[in-house]
Amino acid sequence: MKTELQANLEEEFEFMRRKPVPADGMIVNVYDAFGIEAGNGWYQLLYDMCKEITEVLEAEEKTDHIVVDQIKEKFGSLRFYYHFEGMEPGIQAFDFIGQGSIRIMPGKGDAYQKISKIVQKYEDKSQEVCEICGCEGTVRTDIRWIRALCDTCYSKCPERAKKK
Repeated sequence: MKTELQANLEEEFEFMRRKPVPADGMIVNVYDAFGIEAGNGWYQLLYDMCKEITEVLEAEEKTDHIVVDQIKEKFGSLRFYYHFEGMEPGIQAFDFIGQGSIRIMPGKGDAYQKISKIVQKYEDKSQEVCEICGCEGTVRTDIRWIRALCDTCYSKCPERAKKK
């Protein structure tokens, strides 16, 4: 994702602020080291998801904060891995090509369940939004890298052109 879009999310939502990688270069948190590993087209999805998460945290008066572990594209879908401060990150999902994923909900309680449902909702929505441009799209499985793309971006895939 473009640096400016990443910066917008970090400015707007406290839990999206990345921490510096330690001087020894030891990567402890993938998100802190690499940021959002997905296309610009999913910016609005991420923004809306973060806004809903923030609303739940404020309404529930939660004092613990979300720690973002990784944000990426996998099998044509957005993945937002996180845990709550004071909890171990642990395994968050089992993903299967063409089968979806099994999510493991971090934390117990009403707020945690609400946030888990919000994350799942936006991960599901991402399959219908072009990762490149943000237009309506669909998951394309006939290209080298499974991705959610609109017709226009799909037509520009170099590996697709070779299959004709």
